[in-house]
Amino acid sequence: LLVVPMNSRIGLKLRAMFCGLRGFWLMTLPILPLIAWTIALQSRFPDTGDFVHDWYRNPMYFTVFLYGYVIARDDGFWAEASRLRWWTLASALTLGVAYTWLNLNIWPDRMLFQQVLRNVYLWTMLLAILGWSHALLNKPFRWLGWANESVYPWYVLHQSLIIGIAYWLIPYKLGPVLEPLLVLTGTVAGCLVLSELVKRIDILRPCFGLKARPGQGRLRESIPTRIGGALVRSRVAINLHREPPQDIA
Repeated sequence: LLVVPMNSRIGLKLRAMFCGLRGFWLMTLPILPLIAWTIALQSRFPDTGDFVHDWYRNPMYFTVFLYGYVIARDDGFWAEASRLRWWTLASALTLGVAYTWLNLNIWPDRMLFQQVLRNVYLWTMLLAILGWSHALLNKPFRWLGWANESVYPWYVLHQSLIIGIAYWLIPYKLGPVLEPLLVLTGTVAGCLVLSELVKRIDILRPCFGLKARPGQGRLRESIPTRIGGALVRSRVAINLHREPPQDIA
């Protein structure tokens, strides 16, 4: 759905403008739509988890998704994110401390400031993660092929595992350290095991964004061809059987 508008003349111009941001402007301008959504929608549409009627989180997440679509293959953005990684990391850590302190000391007249600060922290931390990932991980690894194939199944599975494990652990009241550690461990283990099962079950692979395994695609293509060929040969044989032989003068 994004290919046509994002490759139009206006779309290409907007993509070039976004990926051309550098320094201070890259660290600040992409935050403005997030702040706008927060100010306009968050107080009217609190988080409910309702995908259809959650008019605050849907625009927020779609905006960040759109950013990812635009920057994914732009070398200039990745070089700049890598160059800024120390600045973004320091800024994100500072903002994280400030936001955590405000979270523990919530005053009604400062709620809007806290929400805006969260958006600034969100984009700054994303930039830091992307910059450091590009600097440290943008190289061949032996496990890179496995990771590329696993990313979609992990993405699909992780939230359901988090909710299910947390729901099962909450009644035990294990505290703020042990409980999240168990949720994290269970989620990683569950994603690892279930994603490997998904990879090995051909009927499940498309449901988790995976291509057909080598040979499976050719097999699926050959079955209709074989069936069609058999039907044609049968039809020809029937017609030959029914048609009387013609006299040759």
